[in-house]
Amino acid sequence: MRSTAAIWVLSLAAMGCSGTEPVELASGYDLHTVEGDVPPRLIGATVECDVSVEGGRLSFGPAEQFELGLDVLTDCSRGGSGPSHVTYGYTGTADVNGRRVVFHTATGLGSVEFEGLLATNGHLQVPVPNLVPTVNEVMVEFAPN
Repeated sequence: MRSTAAIWVLSLAAMGCSGTEPVELASGYDLHTVEGDVPPRLIGATVECDVSVEGGRLSFGPAEQFELGLDVLTDCSRGGSGPSHVTYGYTGTADVNGRRVVFHTATGLGSVEFEGLLATNGHLQVPVPNLVPTVNEVMVEFAPN
């Protein structure tokens, strides 16, 4: 019984340490889920329009540079306009601290900082702020491509 308990404690200790070990990010990721569902995913609506995320990508380059883009469909058929497709995005630098990835970017409105988490399956979960119209934040998950 004691040896089983000791193995269990050591296993828990090893699992606790795994979140701080350095990880290497893939160079490119494709959008896997939006708010927990496979895209396309409705993320906002007004009286006249529906806003959906249809796809996206995240890539990392030299000197910790990143590009994140979400492909958005705005369908305003109810309001008398047709659908429009736009890619909204951020570019900047990213720092990796264990499994945390901190994104630093500058916009015309000032700097924006947000962070994601690299899951053990290699997927990167990122709450993207202030990017897509009608929502303050979109939780997306990217899978390595």
